[in-house]
Amino acid sequence: MVVGWQRALSVAAIVTGCAAQPPSLPEGSGAGSGSDTGTGAADSASDDGGSGPSSADATTSAGDTTGSVDSEATDDATGSGPRICGDGITDADEDCDDANGVEIDGCTSTCEVGPIGIVWSETLEDSDVVTWNGANGLDVVSDCPPGEVLQRIEVFETLVFGTAVVAGFIGRCSNATLQDANPTSVVLTPSGALPTVGGSSTSAGELACEGGLTGFAARIDFSRATAVGATCREYQVTVGGGTQSLQLGPAVNLPPIVGDGLVPGQATECPPGQVAVGLRAVLIDGNPGSLGLRCRQPSLLYPPR
Repeated sequence: MVVGWQRALSVAAIVTGCAAQPPSLPEGSGAGSGSDTGTGAADSASDDGGSGPSSADATTSAGDTTGSVDSEATDDATGSGPRICGDGITDADEDCDDANGVEIDGCTSTCEVGPIGIVWSETLEDSDVVTWNGANGLDVVSDCPPGEVLQRIEVFETLVFGTAVVAGFIGRCSNATLQDANPTSVVLTPSGALPTVGGSSTSAGELACEGGLTGFAARIDFSRATAVGATCREYQVTVGGGTQSLQLGPAVNLPPIVGDGLVPGQATECPPGQVAVGLRAVLIDGNPGSLGLRCRQPSLLYPPR
């Protein structure tokens, strides 16, 4: 037998269970389900992302940052930019680039291979000799050391029947080097003397060239040299600008010493382009009876490549 209060509890439980189940709604009406809410949130995030940088945009932006590097710097680094001589980088149209303005260190200020000194021809040639007392005697040859030139000739005299005549010579050598100046030039530095040719009692003076000594002349009277002179030529150096050379300038005749003048035709000179590096003489009874020059050709010396 069911007690009355038990029946009341059963009815209440049934009513409570029915109220716990929510009524079903028609599809598409009312608030969205949980999955719908998630979908909406994703859409919202997608929409917001459209107004900001996407991952693709970020990649493009990074690419733009790389592309903003100065194009001139990139060109210089690859060697395709404009030529800049003196920046220490050897470009395609440059022989070298040592970033200085020195012309004689192997690379010029215009980025061309340049000289580092002077070199002399291996072949040594004799000029003709000027003879005043025959050629039958002792042939004497006296040359400057390698790399040096004959720059000065000291002349000695003696008196014969009251007339001053040539008694002997001393050749004086100099080092010839390039000087980095504007323009590049050849500097001659005295170095030493050659052995005396003939006598050396009284000095009459020097035949001294500022450039290269290239010729010799004498006045002959009664088989005696009563006056002597010399011919000089200036060294002319061109470096850079597409032209490089070492040449000799026009002849300059020095005033004669010992006597009062020279006789035309009594002269000798080195072959074209060459300068004196020594003396050649014929001695008769210890006195010079003739004199000639020993010659070499100078040219620019370049570094090995």
